[in-house]
Amino acid sequence: MCTGRPWRAALIGKAAGALPFAYAYIRDLKESTSAAVAMEPRGEVGLAVASIGLSVGILSQELYGSLVLAIALTTVIGAAAFARLYRTS
Repeated sequence: MCTGRPWRAALIGKAAGALPFAYAYIRDLKESTSAAVAMEPRGEVGLAVASIGLSVGILSQELYGSLVLAIALTTVIGAAAFARLYRTS
């Protein structure tokens, strides 16, 4: 059902999406990376959107299950990554 690639892509995509905006505001790559990684555990928005998609029939039950798993993994792994990054800085 879900290999390692989808959640890895989700982690990278979330950080890559936040990094340019964090850098534009902070202007320091290390601090911007920390801010981008800190956005990883914010899974409630994705879960809300996935729930709406399921309720209106855009998503199948199987796809919804995969999304919930990916959201859970990126939330837990993102929090751990931020804690590790924060400890090293």
